[in-house]
Amino acid sequence: MAQETPTAEAVQSSIARMRGVMASRVVLQDGVISEVHILAEADRPAKQIVRDVESLCAAEFGIRIDHRKVSVALIEAPERPTKTRRRPVIRGVRIEREGGHFSVHVSLAVGDELCQGSAEGPNVNQYRLAATATLRALEESLRGSCRLVLDDLVPFHLGSWNGRLVGVVMLSTFGEERLVGSALVKKDAVDAVIRAACDAVNRRIGVVGLSNLQSLGR
Repeated sequence: MAQETPTAEAVQSSIARMRGVMASRVVLQDGVISEVHILAEADRPAKQIVRDVESLCAAEFGIRIDHRKVSVALIEAPERPTKTRRRPVIRGVRIEREGGHFSVHVSLAVGDELCQGSAEGPNVNQYRLAATATLRALEESLRGSCRLVLDDLVPFHLGSWNGRLVGVVMLSTFGEERLVGSALVKKDAVDAVIRAACDAVNRRIGVVGLSNLQSLGR
């Protein structure tokens, strides 16, 4: 019985467990792996990472992959003085309304940096504007290394709690990724929307930001 061809997501998930790998993207063409792009810390040789990918694909999925199809970009590992990560913190929110026209301005602190984003429009949902403004602020913190697009925003109920769920599409050098974040309503719904948008992007900020810093240094 022929072994089922793995999905790109399954291979990416396995590669992500390899030591030193920060991100990966697998491209399938007609059910065959045609490209593998890897972003990894520079403490391991690229050739070793390529051999590990070959071994992983053979052992876990029973497929052989040409080493020439695997490209590896190495970057210096980020300093880890503590186990905490730089996560966006809300510093200010301003909502303005003139007739049926809304504008929302969001300020976020990312480490020592203050980033701001705004969104406006006529007769639109102020919560979607708040999410979009948050994504603009996050783009600023990443120096334009990616584009963050609001895909969807929905309320949810969990027992006696209310919350907001935000879907984000991130476009970067790694291609298109769909991210999801959530937050419970604690202060108000706008605050929950902003925190949910940040939650969607938090896990990717370090990888995308480091990739951008490397490209700036070339």
